[in-house]
Amino acid sequence: MADLNAYPADMAPQNALVARQLSGPDHAVVPYSAENLSRPTQGPANPFKDDVNSLKRKNVPTGFAQETYMSEHTFR
Repeated sequence: MADLNAYPADMAPQNALVARQLSGPDHAVVPYSAENLSRPTQGPANPFKDDVNSLKRKNVPTGFAQETYMSEHTFR
């Protein structure tokens, strides 16, 4: 805001800043989903890997999770 001559003569600098904020975002909103982010972007498909289990195990940030079976007796 060093150059106050950039604003119109009849508009105060405070009002000009509000008008700039209401103009809208300058970026596009791209929808992402967890399934799209967990899929590999490049590389050949592994013929020996099951697609159903590969997405199921990518629910942690490291990409690996093991299935755990717990019975009701564990919590008693």
